[in-house]
Amino acid sequence: MQKLLGFPEKNINEALSIVGLLEAKDKLVKNYSLGMKQRLGIALAIVRFPKALILDEPTNGLDPAGIHEIRELIKSFPKKYGITVMISSHILSEIEQMATTVGILNHGKLLYEGKLNELESGYSGNMLFRVSNQGRTVLLEQLRSFGITADFRQDGYIQTPILKDKDTANLIRSLSNQSVDIYEIRREKDTLESIFLEMTMKEGV
Repeated sequence: MQKLLGFPEKNINEALSIVGLLEAKDKLVKNYSLGMKQRLGIALAIVRFPKALILDEPTNGLDPAGIHEIRELIKSFPKKYGITVMISSHILSEIEQMATTVGILNHGKLLYEGKLNELESGYSGNMLFRVSNQGRTVLLEQLRSFGITADFRQDGYIQTPILKDKDTANLIRSLSNQSVDIYEIRREKDTLESIFLEMTMKEGV
């Protein structure tokens, strides 16, 4: 393949080194693990050190360690080698950890294109409360008195929209005065997956 495509041996060794396969370059590909084959595919794609690289589901079928390895490798390309990487994937949690700019496509229609942080900033997320079993009724009553809608989740959390700091402080004070055991209060930002689902539902899909 090197002779047919005219790849300089230096490029091949460098590409294999980047993906961590230099020591296995003489090993038969049929004996490669799935993760090694994924890395070999990436090495073939970067052997000419292109300005742009398009990858389709680069972490598909890998175990957690392999996913982490490929993810970190891809993230290193822009800064280390000046390669812009475009990834197509339905695993949105992975995209969220790798991409700085995203495009959301649904049935051929582009719903969003832009910075990931700007997209996420447009969605406030939720507030999660975890209290004692006896305190749940009190908490729900207090939320209703404040005009705040709440949902009881299967994982035991009570979920509300993001509250203002003053409302949160008043709620905590009121619960403490009623001897409710408060185990946890935290904000949960919307994930890329939840944003995608909300955007596509608005499109009537």
